[in-house]
Amino acid sequence: MRMKSVSNLFSVYFLLLVLCFGSSALSAPSSFFCSSSSPNPVIRSGDFFDGSTWNDPSVIREDKVYVMYASSDHHFDGRIEIYRLISFDGEVWSLSPREPVLSPSLKAWDRESVETPSVVKFKGRYYLFYTGYAKRQSDVRDYKIGYAVSEDGIHWEKYSEPLLAPTKPYAWFPNMDFNQYIVAEPAALVIGEKLYVY
Repeated sequence: MRMKSVSNLFSVYFLLLVLCFGSSALSAPSSFFCSSSSPNPVIRSGDFFDGSTWNDPSVIREDKVYVMYASSDHHFDGRIEIYRLISFDGEVWSLSPREPVLSPSLKAWDRESVETPSVVKFKGRYYLFYTGYAKRQSDVRDYKIGYAVSEDGIHWEKYSEPLLAPTKPYAWFPNMDFNQYIVAEPAALVIGEKLYVY
């Protein structure tokens, strides 16, 4: 789906923020970050499967359940995927399901890794924005922002083209585009009747 079609569904505004974790903290329980009854952090590397390296949490609350989307690879193998975890108290988490809910595509722009999820529920559907890339993780100029839509928060339909990509990432001189060099780590936020992605 092209950007023009996306804007027909909802208004999406972009700002380039290289490190943007703020919005995922908005809906997270206070015990997720600091708790006197549980050692911090509440999720560690190696939890849930051997070699996990948890990162980039995005937490939403549905009724009485906290739902977290987080990135992990296996023993730093470079293939990062997005998992879904649930908790009833913000301290004890479990994978639900045990498999990743979003994985790299076979031959597309995000064939190496998908990471840094930001998930919101908007007008009855779930929207997952993520960073994807086809080359090594260290080549940040290859990063692009993609998105997927879901009816249940578990089964996702990825859109084949990136939502946002660098305009001229290898150019020597800046062209004043906010997204010329690096596009990564989206943060989605619903305000009123609009969905914003920063």
